[in-house]
Amino acid sequence: MEQDMDPCVPGQPLLPLSGETEIIKFLEVDLRHDHLNRLYPLFWLLATQRSDHIPALHDQIVRGREIVVTEDPGLHLLWYHNRVFIKPLPPCLTSHAFWEVFLCRDGPGSDELRRAALGYMRSYFHLIKCQSDINIAKEKKLINIGEDVDDKALLRFLHSFKSVSDNDVTPRYKYGELRLSRINLYIKFYEFRLYYKKMHWEYNDYLGSFVTPFAFIFALVSAALSAMQVVLAAQPPDGSQTHRWQTFTSVSQWSAVVFLVLIATCTLVLPFMVCTLLLRELLFALGSGRRRHTETQEPKGERIYHSTPYFAGPLIMVHGSVIS
Repeated sequence: MEQDMDPCVPGQPLLPLSGETEIIKFLEVDLRHDHLNRLYPLFWLLATQRSDHIPALHDQIVRGREIVVTEDPGLHLLWYHNRVFIKPLPPCLTSHAFWEVFLCRDGPGSDELRRAALGYMRSYFHLIKCQSDINIAKEKKLINIGEDVDDKALLRFLHSFKSVSDNDVTPRYKYGELRLSRINLYIKFYEFRLYYKKMHWEYNDYLGSFVTPFAFIFALVSAALSAMQVVLAAQPPDGSQTHRWQTFTSVSQWSAVVFLVLIATCTLVLPFMVCTLLLRELLFALGSGRRRHTETQEPKGERIYHSTPYFAGPLIMVHGSVIS
């Protein structure tokens, strides 16, 4: 049996070109990064204040970074220690006709979507600048172009986005690479969230990131208290002190109290964080169980039967048709 199939969006075999609403929803999920746009006021603390601060793919390798493929537009060009996250180039965005129909249209949210797409494509102009970059992109599956498009044509196409200005892109793409570790740090004070993107999946890894600064603070406090103790012990035994020595003695006494409070606070922070994480997991588990119970609960007096689909034989794709 042969069935006709509608043309699909390049690279998305389950998304027919006839479903305009579904395509717009797909593009919004695939390109928009609203959360990063809300964090734009922090970017001057996170990265070089230039939109072209994007090393090419071969330069990423030289810097010892591992290229990690991600489909999250909010992770595109974020780097974390020795990893850099890059979103693959969708084949549909290399089609001029696709841009005219779906990205150059007028409508609610179309301007923000077009600005996100322009910024995203301009980032690839900086990532791919020579044949070595194309080879790396193909190896990492960042680009998927047809055999009718050669490498020279791809470079010319990406070079056409060089003229896109910062006024034509979203706030996120007014900057180049962003450091994820700094975003995870500053978001604690800016939005009172634990992180922007969870990078530690074990408690010991997450809590371990706080041990080093705590140990550094403890070492400084210990050195300061030891120095004060030595100085106070070197004072004249008869108790005759000048005004400056009396001031130093008073400061040392109060400093010791402050440092003790600081050490006690740091000691309590880690157990508090562990309790907070455990409480979050408990609340999440309770909420998930409640939602699952609501979704699977059957109406009273009614029984729902689910039939198993029956396949007469294997499905084989031949020249755009399905034969069973």
